[in-house]
Amino acid sequence: MSATRIPETAFSYLIQWKFSRHNPSTFPEINSLLEKHLDLVNNFAPGNNTLLPGLMDNAEGVIKRALLQEDFSALQPFLQRLVDSHPKLFDARLWLAHALTETGSSPPFEDLEIAVKLAPADERPYRIALTAALKLNSSEKLKKWCDRYTNSQFGGSLDKSIPSMFTGARLRDLAVDLTDISGDRQIIPNIALQLNENRAYDFSLQKPAKIDQLRLHMTTVPGIGVDINRARLYRSGRLIKDLKDNLIIIGSLSFLVKNNTFVTVARGAETFIIQLPSENLGEVDRITLDIDFRRLDLLSPAACLADKEPS
Repeated sequence: MSATRIPETAFSYLIQWKFSRHNPSTFPEINSLLEKHLDLVNNFAPGNNTLLPGLMDNAEGVIKRALLQEDFSALQPFLQRLVDSHPKLFDARLWLAHALTETGSSPPFEDLEIAVKLAPADERPYRIALTAALKLNSSEKLKKWCDRYTNSQFGGSLDKSIPSMFTGARLRDLAVDLTDISGDRQIIPNIALQLNENRAYDFSLQKPAKIDQLRLHMTTVPGIGVDINRARLYRSGRLIKDLKDNLIIIGSLSFLVKNNTFVTVARGAETFIIQLPSENLGEVDRITLDIDFRRLDLLSPAACLADKEPS
């Protein structure tokens, strides 16, 4: 075991022991343990030092078990200190905003604004903001955050620990992966993923190939509708096959909701296998996929239509 993981292991053992003896003082006592762990991290070295990941892992495990308002209230002192010590940690901002929303102690929107800047594609800050707006009965904030969520585009990348075939887990990257019937493999990138519009994505092969299947790779977040509605195969600029109604597609983790529209549930890599007709299509040197990537709603649409505060 690395020496930097020893504090994480020790505090994790104490936290689990507290959970095993669950009583009304469990979360206040765990808050004290997390604050002691934070003190150790901050005293070790300034900034994001090698002890910080262990603290974040322990904190994440505790947050996942917090269900009641009093649980979040008990953890709020630690979460506030964590944000004060490490203001650019996305998860810390998210956890504090969640706690503020659950307890109603103060509006979470300042922390959520920072969280969105840190991870603009992540849906979780929007979900918390909408929950807070509902609790505040603020139709103005509901519409503001609904519009921001609906109109937001993919940008930046996911955490480096998230699985992805793209360097840096960039969210706007696509790639078609295909293998010629002779066994030669090609991976063709496209770095222009656009949300909320049906768009043709071009993939030009390095050399002509005979294919019967292709894989579409992307890095995604949960709640994205992916409608692969057309595939066109070309050779020397000539369209040789236009596929609309007979595409056979399966996602690696996503679920089919209608026709060829899938909903992503993963935070990270997603692959769609597209089976082409068994007929001999000959060689192709360009593939165009018509795809509609779209964010799905986080709450009932009627709530996002309000344009004034209730009287």
